[in-house]
Amino acid sequence: MPRALVCSILSLLLMLIISQAAYAQLRTDELGNTEKSQLDAIAEEVKKNPDDGDIAFAQSQKLIEEWNHQYAFNKLKGLYSAGSELIKAKIVKAMGVGREKVVKAPEYWGILEQALESTDKVLAEEVVTSLARLESEEYFGKLLEKIKSKDCSRTSTDNIVKTLCRFETGGSKKTILTTDTIGIRIEVVKALAGKGDKPNSKCLVDALGKKFGEDFSDRKNLDKWWEENKSKSVAQIFEEAARKHQKATVLERARAQNSRRKLIAAKIEKFEVIEKYDRKSAIEEYMKELKTPDPDTTPEVLEHVIRRLAQLNAGQAYDLLVQQLQSEFSGVRIEAIKALGVIDDAKAFPEIVKKIAAKGANERLAAVNTIAMLGSGKAAEALRGEALKVLLGALKAEKDQSVLRAIVQGLGQVGLPAAVVPLVGLAAFEEGGKLKLRDTVNNDFRIDVAEVLGKILRSGQKAEEAHRKLAISYMRALLTVENVNVKFAAIDNLGNVGAGEATG
Repeated sequence: MPRALVCSILSLLLMLIISQAAYAQLRTDELGNTEKSQLDAIAEEVKKNPDDGDIAFAQSQKLIEEWNHQYAFNKLKGLYSAGSELIKAKIVKAMGVGREKVVKAPEYWGILEQALESTDKVLAEEVVTSLARLESEEYFGKLLEKIKSKDCSRTSTDNIVKTLCRFETGGSKKTILTTDTIGIRIEVVKALAGKGDKPNSKCLVDALGKKFGEDFSDRKNLDKWWEENKSKSVAQIFEEAARKHQKATVLERARAQNSRRKLIAAKIEKFEVIEKYDRKSAIEEYMKELKTPDPDTTPEVLEHVIRRLAQLNAGQAYDLLVQQLQSEFSGVRIEAIKALGVIDDAKAFPEIVKKIAAKGANERLAAVNTIAMLGSGKAAEALRGEALKVLLGALKAEKDQSVLRAIVQGLGQVGLPAAVVPLVGLAAFEEGGKLKLRDTVNNDFRIDVAEVLGKILRSGQKAEEAHRKLAISYMRALLTVENVNVKFAAIDNLGNVGAGEATG
């Protein structure tokens, strides 16, 4: 016998053994009077609290889980017969949770069949859930037979279809679906179609199509698909379905992105038309968008709006721009930081300073550039010293090279000589009375420092002689570097600051 066939037979036998072990028979051994009294007391607790669903569920679980005995199940059956719709719902729920222990009870199906007839929403939901979690050929077969019968009520039909439209998973999150239960669903579709029940037939067909990534809008497609798949394993069916789902998801995402791009472009075009003919109306429209952003076009449109308000120098948008500093979108926060720098309102300075410690490097970069802008703009005299202090603090803490270079350039923009010592310290150190260049600094950074030192000495701010000498010493040290760009930067800045002592 081929090895593969042997393995298949053994697997089927193992599944049968596990199935029989999982769905064990209820105990029928004779109970003593004490045990019976205990079970009677559990049932009595439910009778005493006819309106308490929590008690009904807890006590029903005890009868099922702790006792697992026919006497206990008979008590459960009695409680169900005499109970309200709420009590019945909780008993059915307990039977669903503990199905492994009671599914073989002769009365199990009888209770669930009665519950299928209920129009009570809670009870109907519980019986649907209990049956769906079984995903059993035996019980789904009973559902099929019930659907086929002439006396199957509309309520029962609806609840059966709701059950079959669900595809439950086991405790390990693996599907418990089988080709047999898929086949039963196909047979139910045929039975419903034969009865002319289009709504329920469509509901089940749609559920199957969604589950397997197929278009079953034409019943012929469903029949054809089943003919092609009924001899395959569930694993094969799901593998193919997963591929189809993935392909459909990619296509849907592409369509959604394309649609969104068109929506964003249309909105921006609308703003541009308004701005072309009426600047004031455009600002008003931009501010409306800032107040109530459209979630379908955020953050892209919001970023555009903020950029335009900055370019139109719309100071009246100040409060709204400050609010956007707390946006959930980093791009919006960055544009708001930049806009506040362009509008050049000193009030914004404390808010921008908070962004120096932002998580994102791009956000810190925008904050550095804006602080430098505010510290050198129309409000410079009031903010220059504060900007210097903030940038020097950031200089010590910053690790990102692009942000660090922006801080260096920002210090040049602010133009205060107090920045000379820490700037030189970044790229050089003193040893034996001479200034030596740090090996850890690249040539581009050395050039940045030279340019900024030159800018500070030319800023018109009075520099101490010691500061001037240190800056010139640094530039002279650059003349020893074997790189033409570094030498050029040194010579250029020495000339610009009038460093006659470097002529030799």
